[in-house]
Amino acid sequence: MKIEPANGLAYGTKADNLTFEEYQEITRIKWFPKLQKNADSISYYYTYDGFLPDYSFNVSYNLSENIKIDSTEFKYGKIEIDTIGNKRRVSYSEYEQ
Repeated sequence: MKIEPANGLAYGTKADNLTFEEYQEITRIKWFPKLQKNADSISYYYTYDGFLPDYSFNVSYNLSENIKIDSTEFKYGKIEIDTIGNKRRVSYSEYEQ
């Protein structure tokens, strides 16, 4: 119910404030990278052309600052980490044009 159409390329979806379990349901049918079990406040934005291989994918989530970040699923893009209080906001993006 939290998934909406994304405005970008011809096709895509986005969602905000997902739980880990909700995001896991999406990764069962999409190629999206897996996240750590402690991730919360997950948001993603995914658009793709439908004909060409063009796509854009962004995901961001919170982790407690005492949890080590596992970035093994983040192979093809850019990762950024911001500290906000006792949480870290992890943002990952990748695209192909």
